[in-house]
Amino acid sequence: QDDRDLMMRVATAEGANQGEDGMWLIMSVIMNRVSSPDYPDNVHDVIYQPYQFTSILDTRAETAEPTEACEMAMVRIEEGEIAPEIIAFDLKDAGILEEYFEPAFDYRDHRFFTKKN
Repeated sequence: QDDRDLMMRVATAEGANQGEDGMWLIMSVIMNRVSSPDYPDNVHDVIYQPYQFTSILDTRAETAEPTEACEMAMVRIEEGEIAPEIIAFDLKDAGILEEYFEPAFDYRDHRFFTKKN
């Protein structure tokens, strides 16, 4: 699988119900991690880093079928449109990541985070 396909399957599995913008935000998290010295420097290794993406842990990403909205989100990423600084996300009410990251904003069911200072 190439990185494009992998990223779209993860975004679909994690956020198909969040629409194009929600999946674009998830892809932005992946790309920001690739660019960060704190994470692996490629899409595959970021996605498969242990315990990072629920859809990898529960295998939903293996069978996810990217939607048209996901394809549009990927085009935005490929054109260089990446939401700045967000490096993590979780369900809004999970309350798990606040210990490790700074809450940035909520979008639909997800809360997005930046690096803690």
